[in-house]
Amino acid sequence: MSLNPRQELSASSKENGFQRMHSDTTHSDHIYNYIEEQKVSPKKFFNQRNFSVVTQNIKLRYALISAAFIIVLAVILTVVLTLKAKGNNEDSEEPKELVRTIFFAFNTDYDVQYKEVRNDDKCNLTKNIVSTQHAILEMKDQRFRFILFADKVKTSESMDWLKAIDKLETAMSHSNPQTTFKQYLVLQEFVDRAGNDDLLVYFVPCNFNYSASDSDMEIVRAMIRLAHIEEHVLIIFAKEDGESIKEWYGVNISHVVGKGENVVDRIVRFVLMETTKAESSIRTEPIFQSTATVDATSTYVGTPTSEAPKSINCVCVVDLQYITKAREIDKEKSLILKVTDTLFKERQDSTAGIWAYGAVAQKTDFTNVFNNMCDTYEKFEAGAHTAMQRGSRLNDLGENFTTVNTATGPEGKVDNLLFMWGAEFVPENWVITPGYNYKNIVVVSLQGANFMGHIDDRGKIINVVLDDYKDEDVQKIVDALIS
Repeated sequence: MSLNPRQELSASSKENGFQRMHSDTTHSDHIYNYIEEQKVSPKKFFNQRNFSVVTQNIKLRYALISAAFIIVLAVILTVVLTLKAKGNNEDSEEPKELVRTIFFAFNTDYDVQYKEVRNDDKCNLTKNIVSTQHAILEMKDQRFRFILFADKVKTSESMDWLKAIDKLETAMSHSNPQTTFKQYLVLQEFVDRAGNDDLLVYFVPCNFNYSASDSDMEIVRAMIRLAHIEEHVLIIFAKEDGESIKEWYGVNISHVVGKGENVVDRIVRFVLMETTKAESSIRTEPIFQSTATVDATSTYVGTPTSEAPKSINCVCVVDLQYITKAREIDKEKSLILKVTDTLFKERQDSTAGIWAYGAVAQKTDFTNVFNNMCDTYEKFEAGAHTAMQRGSRLNDLGENFTTVNTATGPEGKVDNLLFMWGAEFVPENWVITPGYNYKNIVVVSLQGANFMGHIDDRGKIINVVLDDYKDEDVQKIVDALIS
């Protein structure tokens, strides 16, 4: 039985899964009219329709894939161009200077004593911190970190010189009592945190006895050797001679500082000579073996043995403001006389003058000191007895600072200023900044006053206990003047 076109359309619709979604016949009527006009069979119409839908789906799928591919390609291209641009920028930049960090290690526990070892004046935390402060002032272009240890080991952040000085003011602390102490923990801390070019200045704790046969010392020697830090560590112990320290730690004698040595000078030489060596060549051999192996271009230059020592011309400013008792004045006079006597002996053709501030019996114009410099110790001694006679009237302290800062004299007549300070504090806004062209300013603090921030870049600060000063304190002051 033959079907009319509309019946054939209905059958083809069912065969091809076409289902009407509405009760009206509008959609079928449009399809039927199209078939009549185009003279095609309903079955062929639906085959064409399904092929068209499939084709459109395939085209859509490929379009999406193409779009995704283009996006991924764009991302890859962007990353490549960015990396290339970064590489070009790095190639065009000038090489950066080597940033070196100096680690200082302190035992911050004052109270502990091991094997009844007395914490004497030659070796204590205060002296170690003061020495470190002075050394930092000579190496302001370095970075600094502190390894502070007692019952625990703590390492500070990296700091510039100014922040490091402030940090040292709070370095002292009291910790839980120790019955034993493991040095290798400090060295392990340095090894874990240090870069290839960093250095360690290690102050050996004063309150312990040591022997090369100690098990802890054996571990320390092995660690130094295996970590290859023999040339990166300076070991300081003011109670023992250098040879003993060398034996304990298994390092070169040039990497130890023993009793009687200038700690500040040795630290500065160790750091600056190492820096010069690292910048001048690739390290294929030990950096530092002895002072004789240092290049002539080192930033720390000693006095050539073939040249005569340079003379020193020093104005000594003494304190009668806070040093008021007769016994204290005699002590201060004795100290200043020993300093100048040593100075005249070590530096021929030197000169010295003296000016006292505070309650002086005879007030003297500071400018006259420049014109009356003494060329022998005997002349200076006579001048000191006159200048340091105490009077009853106390001068204004602020006026004294102003006098020191504004005093002028013939250019080149004086190259050093030695300033004695007998108070336990320094007024907040008072700073020693002389307008005269002193090359060196040495402040001797007799009561432990903190002069950090109260002296300009020419300054060096030395703490001396006036009631119990030693010959080594005298030598320390002289060394500061002639360095």
